[in-house]
Amino acid sequence: MKALSISIALVLLTGGSSITLATDPGAPLSTSYRSVPIPVEFYSYQYLPPISFVSNSIEFKSLLDSIKSATGDICESRTRTQLDTLLRGISVDFKTEALVLIRDIQGSGSVKVQLDPPTINNDTLRCIIKYDTPKGFMTFDMSYRCFAFIVNKSKIKGVKVDWETVK
Repeated sequence: MKALSISIALVLLTGGSSITLATDPGAPLSTSYRSVPIPVEFYSYQYLPPISFVSNSIEFKSLLDSIKSATGDICESRTRTQLDTLLRGISVDFKTEALVLIRDIQGSGSVKVQLDPPTINNDTLRCIIKYDTPKGFMTFDMSYRCFAFIVNKSKIKGVKVDWETVK
């Protein structure tokens, strides 16, 4: 039932946007990290820092508190609550694992975004997010995306993210 709920939420939240995941959400990618099956697009991702490496429950609580304390109207308050619920639903064993959240904001939902398969360089998870801005007409909606991974803390100590324009 949980997988069905996430699938339905993904369909509702992406609204037909063009997103390519070069990785299969939820699939174990290596012994060092795995992807987390969350909706790729969600309005409340705007309240996340650009890159979060959450390695213990205290940092996780701090992240949730920062989301709750973000200012906004009552509608935004509801979406922040939904984001809080979504993040609490991610199963992380902070004794051995850390949660990595990578936020991407584009000025238009027309921008095509692709996350290349992450690589590991020494003890750093390296992610490349490629974006392709269409020529001519673009929509005027903001696009808030998040890519999430659970990493093995004994093998990965940090995250490096590069954003590249597709030419």
